[in-house]
Amino acid sequence: MNRRTLLQATTTVPLALVAGCTSSSDTDDADGNGENDAESQGDVGLTIETGGVELTLANVELALELETDDGERHESNEGEMWVLANVAVANRSEETQDLPRAENFKLVTGGEQYDSAVPSSLAAPVSGEGYDAPTDARQDVSAGGWLAFSIPDATESATLSWAGAGDSEADEDEVARDEASWDLSLDPAELPDVGFLELNLPETVAIGDEIAAEVVLENAGGTEYTVETALEAERPGGSTDTKSFEVTVPAEDTASAQHSFTPLMTGSFTVTLGEYSVSKSVEVTPLTAAFGETVAVDGLPQITISDPIVTDSFEADSYYGTETVQADGSFVFFEFEVQNTSRNRLSAPRSSDLDLSANGSVYDTASLDVGISASYVDPIEGGEYGTYGTIGAGETVAGVLRFDVPSSTAPADLELLGEWSNGYASAETSIHWSQ
Repeated sequence: MNRRTLLQATTTVPLALVAGCTSSSDTDDADGNGENDAESQGDVGLTIETGGVELTLANVELALELETDDGERHESNEGEMWVLANVAVANRSEETQDLPRAENFKLVTGGEQYDSAVPSSLAAPVSGEGYDAPTDARQDVSAGGWLAFSIPDATESATLSWAGAGDSEADEDEVARDEASWDLSLDPAELPDVGFLELNLPETVAIGDEIAAEVVLENAGGTEYTVETALEAERPGGSTDTKSFEVTVPAEDTASAQHSFTPLMTGSFTVTLGEYSVSKSVEVTPLTAAFGETVAVDGLPQITISDPIVTDSFEADSYYGTETVQADGSFVFFEFEVQNTSRNRLSAPRSSDLDLSANGSVYDTASLDVGISASYVDPIEGGEYGTYGTIGAGETVAGVLRFDVPSSTAPADLELLGEWSNGYASAETSIHWSQ
């Protein structure tokens, strides 16, 4: 598993002072005063005094990512890890002298040496100020802080080395270089090692049902880690939305997070897990409802349809009076109401978007052609239903739907099909009503 994949690049910025590895040691321009002390090498926690300067390596931590107090996140280089070293220094001589500079600390491993970076102030995985030390420090003045080194993430041993001014091969009449070093035993297995395990989605859902997307991540490393990632949804028709989230994965364990999407159109609904580039699709099918029910889905208008009325005649009023119309077969009537309870204009079905299926045939809505300003009066009352394909916020549009069908048609044979564009030419909202 590649532990590098767990980092969220969109919230990560480069650490400005990382200089990589170098092939030779730099020297401090501070004054050297005296020969090296006998004890100039030790382990973590050991204090070394050399040239009147006391140096203590107080702590060492490993990390793949740093966070500063201002919320910026700093990722180690690809294939590398951060080694964080907390160093304290003090002037124990009676003379004024410059305390060790950050750039003269090197981390040596595998025949290479790595320059230090100085974070401003760390918040995670450790807290504290970045390393800083004054020049012209008087006796017993102390300073210190965190140094950061980005080194290969398989490194198990390294040496933290500091070299001051002077000459490491000085003769008796020359000033010897002040030096100190600490041997580090590193355990990369302590680092988090988070990778993708599963993206679980249902195979099919109906319009209005939730698509519950579950992300499962696995941490093979030795430290708990919080992953920042995102689920990107491409809806039928091409519109997209993104849901960002965090999931904390314990060491040597798995963790999951769930987020839901509500589809409003039929077709293929694709969910992609951010930087892992893992995608799965869900097939969205029409919403099914019963005659007499109200359909209410966020993002769609609320639609109410009556039970069907099957008859062989109707009466209608117009400018010219009341007229009775006899069917060649049968008439099927519905009361149909569309209400926008949202604060936005919504797509709504036209009468031409509503068809009636019966016994293998499909029938269009019929027009009331009996004169000017016509409306039905029996067996149902009201004008013809109609919209221009949208409905304004807070508006209600209601009317009568009529279909002309064969005389053998019974209510149990009927299915009303509502299929209309929801603002995208390649996808439709689809609702089917039946008994």
